[in-house]
Amino acid sequence: DDTDGPNLASEWDEDGDGIPDTFFQVANPGELVKSLGEVLADVASRDASASAVTTSSTRLNTSTVAFQALFSSADWSGQLNAIPVNADGSVGSIVWDAADNIPAHGSRNVYFWDPATSAGMAFSTANNTEINAVPATTLSDDQINYLRGDGSNEQSETGGTLRNRDALSGHSPMGDVVNSDPLFISTQNFGNTKLADPAGSAYAVFRAASSYTGRPSMLYVGGNDGMLHAFSFSYDAVAKTASGTELFSFIPNAVFGNLSELSDPNYSHNYYVDGSPTFGDAYIDHNGDSSNSWRTVLLGTTGAGGSGVFALDVTDPDNFSASDILWDVDSSHTDFADLGYTLGEATMARLPDGKFYAIFGNGYNSTSGKAVIYLVPLDDPGSVVVFDTETTGNGMSSPIAIDTDGDKTADAIYAGDLLGNVWKIELGLQAGSLDVDPAFKAGTTPKPLFTASHPSTGVQPITAKIEVGRHEDGGQMLYFGTGKYYESGDNTVGATPDIQSFYGIRDDGSQVSRSDLVAQTIDVEDTTSFTDFNVRVTSDNAVNYSLKEGWYMDLGLNDVSDPSNPFTVAKGERVINKPILRDDRVFFTSIVPSNDACSLGGESWLMELNASSGARPDGYPFDLNKDGVYDSGDYVTLADGTKVQASGIQFKKMGITDNPAFVEDGEKVVIVAGGSGSGTGEGEQLETSNQGKSGDEGRQSWQQFQ
Repeated sequence: DDTDGPNLASEWDEDGDGIPDTFFQVANPGELVKSLGEVLADVASRDASASAVTTSSTRLNTSTVAFQALFSSADWSGQLNAIPVNADGSVGSIVWDAADNIPAHGSRNVYFWDPATSAGMAFSTANNTEINAVPATTLSDDQINYLRGDGSNEQSETGGTLRNRDALSGHSPMGDVVNSDPLFISTQNFGNTKLADPAGSAYAVFRAASSYTGRPSMLYVGGNDGMLHAFSFSYDAVAKTASGTELFSFIPNAVFGNLSELSDPNYSHNYYVDGSPTFGDAYIDHNGDSSNSWRTVLLGTTGAGGSGVFALDVTDPDNFSASDILWDVDSSHTDFADLGYTLGEATMARLPDGKFYAIFGNGYNSTSGKAVIYLVPLDDPGSVVVFDTETTGNGMSSPIAIDTDGDKTADAIYAGDLLGNVWKIELGLQAGSLDVDPAFKAGTTPKPLFTASHPSTGVQPITAKIEVGRHEDGGQMLYFGTGKYYESGDNTVGATPDIQSFYGIRDDGSQVSRSDLVAQTIDVEDTTSFTDFNVRVTSDNAVNYSLKEGWYMDLGLNDVSDPSNPFTVAKGERVINKPILRDDRVFFTSIVPSNDACSLGGESWLMELNASSGARPDGYPFDLNKDGVYDSGDYVTLADGTKVQASGIQFKKMGITDNPAFVEDGEKVVIVAGGSGSGTGEGEQLETSNQGKSGDEGRQSWQQFQ
């Protein structure tokens, strides 16, 4: 009952026998082994959530739905739940689970890319030869059918020999969803009517067509069952019911070598399609007839599952077929030999040559150890452009392309790497061809705009995508955190962990160093004042941009026991998610890993800061006492009795959290979050004020590509 203790008998004695459910009285070693086995089995069967919460709308109304992915470590099955967000901001009950809405195996539309013919094909026993011609693949017909969802050969069936799938939803083939953030696609408008004709006028026609306005809303997510899943989705706000089914799924080549493991009864968890999909509308030659038309294109990565990136034409998901697979590349392709694990997401943008591109970093642990950015024309992957930073022992994170003049064409690209470098690429045309040039260089050697490094602990890796906004005095503001959480050992925090930081730096055309920035600090952590949240108070320092180029905040508590020599107490805190800009505020989530088996993997903080200065936000940022009113009751009382606003919160029961979703109704913004402690499909919600929507101060707008 949210009291953080088992004060009700029903909380510790579900069967009503007067004995705690997890109490085992043992008289001999055999009973002890049996009892411990039951305890461990109970722990293993619990569910968890790791991916970000996604919503069907950014507007808070009766039709808004949140989507939360879950996984079970008992048999590595998964769920993708739809949960209504009520008009008052509260979260309702689960109304739909994707795992329950996958067609029978013989009726599913499952596809793959045949590298021999450079064409899409159905993933079925009819194409066994082509499937097993993909390098490192050996699948029997029974295994192919198993991957399609056939449960008749599972061990629980008579004579079955293949791994059981029955923890969450019967024999659902839906695998665990860990790092793939669900993607909701409806009829979002990308404003491409601003483009010169014929593209501009054609976009208006494209969006007005009944085939477009009548297409179903779709939910896409990558699963560690080897597939990107595509579900239709519809919600009836009056009846509070939802419907939808899997329309198709896609298996990228990069995961084929591990597909046989999924049916092995001794399966040990592996990653497959673990990256987060993105999408956009693009004016491309999608069918090779040398004429362009507007299409909705999804870009996906395999994340920790391999070195793969793929593009799908999802304009008409009801009628998706093998011919709608645009391309699928991995490190086995000569042009993409520098690809490593593609943990980031791909960005789509129109570049100065008028073509639409997929833009992505090469990821981590590549054979060459380089840090490169790939720019791939959506309709011509053979014409890839590669930006090489000429560094080694490195890897490139997700790039972001920005449009600085509002003409719907990208002018620059920013990306971070494992060596803490922030790269800026300037885009243009030279002799009619795309020109990709580093903004800074020594001779011909590319140089970074900025390098993140702490004076005491050294280089700070950048693994999350950078966020970009305009600075009110000109130029761009770049927001990013540092730290990594993907290699073995990253979840272990040593006695003297490295100090990671969050940065807000201005790009006004010059290189920037840490000494050009103003320090903000985390001064107070309060764990007792509020029932549901731990809170932070940070510094309130001003930034004079005539003298400085931005700000930074080291992640750790500022120890001022010796005012003459304050320092940061590090606990292994880091940022591995893209920041979120909302008006004049920047939000970011951090994680602090823990080896404690009872700690839900660790904990997270959600920080809200003034975007320009990094200072704590004005007014009442959070409704911390959940009374629906923003007042002094939401302030933190300092040791000297002063009351100040909080600039960071921690959901006490959530464990590690990914980025939350934000929905607003004009007066308030509701933050909907899920985490490693919300494995039963429960989430948390919190209101934050919408003060950035009014007044003349702060940044009024910015333009960017995904």
